[in-house]
Amino acid sequence: AAYGPENKKPGQKNLFSLGVQTVHVVDDTKLIVGAGDGTVAEVAVPGFKKGKSKKLDDCVTSLVVNNKCLSKMFAGTKCSQIYEIGCDKQQFTCDVTETCHYGEVFDIAFAQGTAQLLATAAKDEIRVWDNYTGKELLRIRNPNITCRGIEITQDGKNIISGWDDNKIRVYSPKTGTLKFDLENAHKKGVTALAVTSDNMNIISGGGDRRAHV
Repeated sequence: AAYGPENKKPGQKNLFSLGVQTVHVVDDTKLIVGAGDGTVAEVAVPGFKKGKSKKLDDCVTSLVVNNKCLSKMFAGTKCSQIYEIGCDKQQFTCDVTETCHYGEVFDIAFAQGTAQLLATAAKDEIRVWDNYTGKELLRIRNPNITCRGIEITQDGKNIISGWDDNKIRVYSPKTGTLKFDLENAHKKGVTALAVTSDNMNIISGGGDRRAHV
C-alpha cells in the first residue's frame, strides 16, 4: 500500500516527502519507489534503507521496470511526462521521452506556411511542438493564470497570447522570453486573438463581449 505523511507512526523514518505513490517489487531484496515529491529511488528490504535516487519534475504516478537487467525503467508523472531512467552502479540518469499538457487545451495556432510547427495554449502554459515528430520544442509557463487564446504572427517572430488575468502577452518563439505585455486588454479575460497580415495589429476578444484592436 502507498502511504502518505498522515500514516506515519511514531519512530518511523520519513523516507519520502509527499507520500509513496507507486511501488515496483524487483525481488525479495529490492523495491523501486515513486514518491509525491518526484523522487524515484531504490529501497532495500528488509530495513527499507533508501539507496540511489533521482528527483523528477513532479509527483511520480507510475513505474515500469525491466526486472531482468534493471538497466532501464520508465516513470510517468502528474504533469503528463514520461521519463526514461537509466540505472548504473552509482546513480540513476533520466531523459524526458514524452510530454503532454496536463490540463485542458484552449487554443491551437500553426505557423504561417507550414504544417510542422504549432503552438498550443492550455491552463498555465504555452507549448510549441514539432507536428511531424510530436516533440515539444518550447514551454512557457505562468503559474496560477490560464492562457485562453494564442496566435503566431505571419512573419513567425512573435507568439501572441491572451490570459484570464486580462493581459495580452507577446513572446519570442525561439527563446520563450517575454517581449512585452498589454495590461487591461479586457475586463473579464482575453479569450480570442487574431493578427493582421502586416503583423502590425492585434485583434482581441474577451469575456466582456468586446472586440478590441
